[in-house]
Amino acid sequence: MTLTTERPLISFGIAAFNQERFIEEAVRAAFSQTYSPLEIILSDDCSSDCTYDVMQKLASSYLGPHKVLLNRNPKNRGLGGHVSRIVELSKGELIVIAAGDDVSLPHRTEAIWRAWEDSARRAMVIASGFIVIDEEGRLCEGNRKTATSDRAAVEVGSRSDLYEYCATLDVRPASRARMTGATFAWNPRLFSQFGPMPDRVVHDDSLIMLRGLFAGTCVRIWEPLVKRRLHTNNLFFSGHEVAADLKNIDKQEGGFWQTARSRAGLYEAFVSDIKTALNEHLVSPDEARKLTQVCETKGQIQRLLAEYGAATTRQKMSLIRRLMALGVPRDTVRYLLIRLVPYRVFRNAKRAVNSIRRSLAWGHTK
Repeated sequence: MTLTTERPLISFGIAAFNQERFIEEAVRAAFSQTYSPLEIILSDDCSSDCTYDVMQKLASSYLGPHKVLLNRNPKNRGLGGHVSRIVELSKGELIVIAAGDDVSLPHRTEAIWRAWEDSARRAMVIASGFIVIDEEGRLCEGNRKTATSDRAAVEVGSRSDLYEYCATLDVRPASRARMTGATFAWNPRLFSQFGPMPDRVVHDDSLIMLRGLFAGTCVRIWEPLVKRRLHTNNLFFSGHEVAADLKNIDKQEGGFWQTARSRAGLYEAFVSDIKTALNEHLVSPDEARKLTQVCETKGQIQRLLAEYGAATTRQKMSLIRRLMALGVPRDTVRYLLIRLVPYRVFRNAKRAVNSIRRSLAWGHTK
């Protein structure tokens, strides 16, 4: 490892919105970072609860070595806009991002800096392992056992992965270049070259990853450096629950169509960034054409999926035919076919099936 004689300034940004229950732990985790020099940006996206008040109180009483900057957006900008605002405020050579409901381990920034130096500062995006905790901070079952000392950080993505990344972002198994946004750090050059992200981009990590693949390499640190919190207001976790009551079923079903709408917007942002990459000579015209084609097709698929939830049965049949012509996976077609029945019938059937599934799972664990 080759370390520079003078450590660079790194920015540690907390992006918070309506997370008053968890924000104090997230902020104190930022204050406990062992790396120096560090600036900490506590940013609130116009919360309707007391999130900003908690941040303000903690910032005013902080006496530690790090510089602390407090920000509150005058209006809610959405995830993409909020992250872009943190980048605007930052002065560091790297930006480490944290959510207002997650907890960063004290040496997180230090480990990221070392991985960046190991890459000869070529890494544009750096991510790590994580562990999952519940609302009370307890470890959740099913956490993967991850080696913490015998596995070095590895390069997991470069320009050669661009097409695979765009083509497989919405399917499983995931592209090997995919990493978890809750653990991200990146070079701010990704924003000076490509500009701010659209305000309402929800999958901001996916867009940052694309930019990282265009501009350099992406690195994964195997060690878990973040405690990622699982709770009822998470954007994406709830879709994997076995919902057995009508309220949660409605939330889960609505979430699928909402995710499709947000992914359609993401692919639009992808196409825009591909044009920028072409203008910046980060990709050849032929590569740009192929990437644009696959992203436009993926965006069209997501727009059709977003229409499905509120469509009539006849409209749903037409949408299924169009989606099959675009090459959607069989699992997606099965998912849609099951939902051809009237929604009231479907949700009652889903409640009954999931109640049985949960009963069987409970009996198995006794």
